[in-house]
Amino acid sequence: DYGKKLTEGSAAEVRRNPDVIAAYLGAHA
Repeated sequence: DYGKKLTEGSAAEVRRNPDVIAAYLGAHA
């Protein structure tokens, strides 16, 4: 999702977001 906004919210909400986790750790994390 290069350049696409994944989510917004508090830091805790962002860390729990599955799209953010997949973007940083890979889809199979």
